[in-house]
Amino acid sequence: MSSNTPPRRTVLSTMAGLDETTFGDERERRIWMESYVIAFEVAILAAFGVATAMVWLGDQTVARWSIGVVAIIGVGNMAALAHLRQHGLTDIPWRARWAFWSFRLRMLLVAVWGVGIVLAVLGEGGSLAERGGWSYVAGLLVGATVAIAGFWIADRQIKRRTQAELPADDTFDDR
Repeated sequence: MSSNTPPRRTVLSTMAGLDETTFGDERERRIWMESYVIAFEVAILAAFGVATAMVWLGDQTVARWSIGVVAIIGVGNMAALAHLRQHGLTDIPWRARWAFWSFRLRMLLVAVWGVGIVLAVLGEGGSLAERGGWSYVAGLLVGATVAIAGFWIADRQIKRRTQAELPADDTFDDR
């Protein structure tokens, strides 16, 4: 016995407009969803970058405001996880996340932000210029360059390893 009732709309899917017909056919809908994922990743990285800069370049008051920036990121992530769970899906396992360069970069920013916010809350914080001058800025730039180079090398190694494991699939699109 089938029911003619429409599928239940959730608050999250209504907010995102996921059920709108303006997205077009299934292929167009997939491209729209990919675009939203890309925008969300860019927003996360930009927000963590801003929060990290607030902690290390601003004074203690600015550093404390960075907690609000990070909280906004958390709200977006919690909404995405809630939507997944409403549809019976789970999040990507932590070990599998490390294959994504954006996740590794995000974790680096979280670590740098975390150290800075702890220093700010304990009263040890302040702008880099207040802590010891431009040598800290130079150290920050060198450290960031080394970390990004390390991520790039790790990304290349992961791609080489997984390329051999990928199934021959004509629909796989690795742009």
